[in-house]
Amino acid sequence: MIEIVELELENFKSFHKKTKIPFKSGFNVIVGMNGTGKSNIISAIKFVLIPNEFDTNVRYITYNENYTKVSAIIRTDENKTKKITKYSDGMNFRYFIDDREVSLSEYKSTIALFQILGTRLIDSIDFLNMDNSIEKEILKASKLNQYIVVSLKNLQSIDEAIEVLKDEDKYSKIKLLKDKKA
Repeated sequence: MIEIVELELENFKSFHKKTKIPFKSGFNVIVGMNGTGKSNIISAIKFVLIPNEFDTNVRYITYNENYTKVSAIIRTDENKTKKITKYSDGMNFRYFIDDREVSLSEYKSTIALFQILGTRLIDSIDFLNMDNSIEKEILKASKLNQYIVVSLKNLQSIDEAIEVLKDEDKYSKIKLLKDKKA
């Protein structure tokens, strides 16, 4: 299974401070109130793992900052990890694999298999209830693929979730919830 092990955000949209987000194999749920930055996590994954996704007409650098950097540590099907990083100053992009700067073509080549076989992103399901047939199908499919799902409410029967909150400076921060039962 090709999957995201960790996402690291720096000055990406509502994530002002350097923020690390761990993911587990299978089913991952991101919860939080409206406007806390849940969808920004999905956007960050697309930013780093889909070249050209944010290359024009999108405000992705945190207000009052002059760059953004998003890294994804991915586990390959050979059970090795790679750190994939995309950096932007708003005008230019730089690409890194394992902290070594590479060309866009080498970057695209490295993430090509991930784009086909990697993590499935769902933004957003209004509720998660494991008695519901849609959620049961996602949970069953997550045995074969990693899923990252944004949910607004009614979190039920989830062992672990990532909660997005606003800190005192109105920027997003992450809290890992364990054994969350609604």
